Amino acid sequence: MNKETVLLTWVHLGIKEFYLSFEIESRWITYSIFFCHQGLEKICKAYYLGECSLRWENLIDVPALKEINKIAKTLGHDIPRFVKCMQSRGTLPPYRPIRPYSEDDLLECLQAAYIEARYPVPQPFYLRMDHQCKERFRISIASYKIYHDLLGETAPRDYARSMARALLKKIESEFSVKIQDSNPFNGIADENWNRFANVFFRV
Repeated sequence: MNKETVLLTWVHLGIKEFYLSFEIESRWITYSIFFCHQGLEKICKAYYLGECSLRWENLIDVPALKEINKIAKTLGHDIPRFVKCMQSRGTLPPYRPIRPYSEDDLLECLQAAYIEARYPVPQPFYLRMDHQCKERFRISIASYKIYHDLLGETAPRDYARSMARALLKKIESEFSVKIQDSNPFNGIADENWNRFANVFFRV
């Protein structure tokens, strides 16, 4: 099984999710952030598949695809775990978000979007408590309660894009895979793709 083909398959799927996020961000920000989660997850999995390519690279078609599928399923959907693991190994850089949020807030928001964009939840993310049982995202105003709602803001989107760009560079340098910023998809007009590419690849 060709390593470059496999990694580019996962990378392109991840980039397509980021494109979908870009297309709907002004209308449905929660769903936009959900697609950021999906895009970052696929690009993380592309990197992991590159790291463990000895497990599948020398297999032929169907056995290789089964092994790749098994690895991807075993990794699950836990973006905070993926990112923290890769940061601890120096694969991803630390991130300094704009206040009032921490990197943990942004990671947990991406994980929350994975659920909240798809299902009704008993308690939305913006009402989460911190480890001292204080409301994490409440804005201090004496007369009434208002909150920051990260699922309605651009900070998690910008964070996911930043981590994805860093991983794409690692995939290129460590696995000798060339990732083009030209439009690889049928059905996406070049004009729309270029608008997306200007914010995703070049920020």
